[in-house]
Amino acid sequence: MRIMVEGCVDVGKLTVARGLAEHRSRDVLLENFEANPFLEAFYAHPSQNVIETEFAFLLLHFNPLKIHATHGEMISDFHL
Repeated sequence: MRIMVEGCVDVGKLTVARGLAEHRSRDVLLENFEANPFLEAFYAHPSQNVIETEFAFLLLHFNPLKIHATHGEMISDFHL
């Protein structure tokens, strides 16, 4: 089973994901948004950098989700 908490920035995804993981005695897979090399450029000029930023997030999220998909129940604060 996969439980993935999604939402806008600063709405409490991390808090909810950690709470669910603690309640269900599971590990939580957390987003590493700082690893996105386009994030600073996106915030400076969103319309000019949206494609690169989104593709980077896709690539950053894909591998951790693929790796943890075989470990039974997974809880994360992000999804593709």
